[in-house]
Amino acid sequence: MEKKLLKILICINCLGTLQFSNKKLKCNACNKQYEVIDRIPIMLKEDKNLMLKFKNKRHPITKFQFNALDVACGIEPTGDVNVDTENIYLKYGIRPQNFIIASATALPFKNKSFKTANVRWLLEHLKDEEVLMTIKEVERVAERAIFVVPNAYFVPGSWKYSCTAIGTKYREIMLHSPHIQIFNEKMLRELLKGTFKNVRIYGEGTWIEIPILEKFFSLLAKKIPFFSQSLKAYCE
Repeated sequence: MEKKLLKILICINCLGTLQFSNKKLKCNACNKQYEVIDRIPIMLKEDKNLMLKFKNKRHPITKFQFNALDVACGIEPTGDVNVDTENIYLKYGIRPQNFIIASATALPFKNKSFKTANVRWLLEHLKDEEVLMTIKEVERVAERAIFVVPNAYFVPGSWKYSCTAIGTKYREIMLHSPHIQIFNEKMLRELLKGTFKNVRIYGEGTWIEIPILEKFFSLLAKKIPFFSQSLKAYCE
């Protein structure tokens, strides 16, 4: 395992430092062990109560050991360190750089280990408390963050409603969708400003498939998020 990565990893049980030996990560404080399979550390929470305990602890601090963290990286990892709850190497044969199996609600890293965290297409899949915890965790481990989420306007019927942190109306509209949250610009800004000081939101992408119109609407979406199928938030 890369020594630089080991420097920022912490035990999600007690926040202790870890050492790597015999294909396992072992906590120096509580002796908890994490399996490392195919050079991939598995650091998932074992129970739901850990999420509540984890957010109340005082985490150790480091400073920018890596440039970018990709949270819920999926099959398109972009980070120097990449995190997902699925073993995408086992499932898809894709091995991201410095890949760790962990939850966005309990990231196994010291404070400010990264300059930037990318969180793309994740928040819409999480329950309310998980959304808030993920935002807090991302702010804790990174100096700034980029969130990409679906735009409420492009979900049939949802533009009629005033979106809040709880996407109740959206759930009624999209009963068979894997998404359980929906966002518009105002709601997303309010949600993120509770944690980050500066939040800038842009539109990203459109549904148009005609090249000339695609280019036109993409330029328009950068200035007016209303015209985009997704919203991109830059947070510091």
